[in-house]
Amino acid sequence: GDDVMATWPSQLQDAMNSPGFSMQKLPAKITTPMDEGPPKSRNRYSKALNQFSGSIWLTFAQRDILDEFHDVTLANGALSFDWVDPIDQVTVKVYRFVAAPSYSMVGPLHMSASFQLQEVPQ
Repeated sequence: GDDVMATWPSQLQDAMNSPGFSMQKLPAKITTPMDEGPPKSRNRYSKALNQFSGSIWLTFAQRDILDEFHDVTLANGALSFDWVDPIDQVTVKVYRFVAAPSYSMVGPLHMSASFQLQEVPQ
C-alpha cells in the first residue's frame, strides 16, 4: 500500500480564521463501572487530544479543491492528513475531519467553509 500521508492543499488558506475558532480537549480517560466498589479509570492515550472548530475563506474554485481533498484524497474523511498546528502555526501534526465541511456564502464570489478537525495520536 501507499503509506504517504496526505497534506493540506497548498492552494487553500494555510490557517483557520481567528473569529469563531475554538479548541477543545477530548476525553483522554476511559471509566469502567465495576460490579462492586467505585468505577476504575485509565488513560486512553498518553496525551490528551485536541479537537478544533473553525473556518477558512474560499473562492468557488477553492471549494472544489477542498471537496476533492475531503471526498477523494481522504476517502470521504476516513484518512488523516498533515497540517500545521492551528495554535502555533508552525508544528506539523496529523489530523482527520470529524465530518465533511459545511459551506456558506460570504459575498458574491466567496464562501466560508466550516469544519472540525481531530488531532490523531502519533
